[in-house]
Amino acid sequence: GISRERASRLKLLLGTGFCSGFTTYSSMATDTAVLGIHGRPGIALLYLFGTVVLGACATWVGIIAGSHTDTTREKTQP
Repeated sequence: GISRERASRLKLLLGTGFCSGFTTYSSMATDTAVLGIHGRPGIALLYLFGTVVLGACATWVGIIAGSHTDTTREKTQP
């Protein structure tokens, strides 16, 4: 079976990470469409690509920071 710790992490990933991504990106799509409909296509594209690029950069920084602070991984692996 699956360990309790792994099950807890999986629940956290699916409950907050994966599912919240749907609301975040549906909001981004709606906001982009509204900007485009109201005659601001340049701002809409800037908003769209800026959000994706900044989100990717923030993810990368979080992964790097997390990998430097996770000391339990070193202790549990042979």
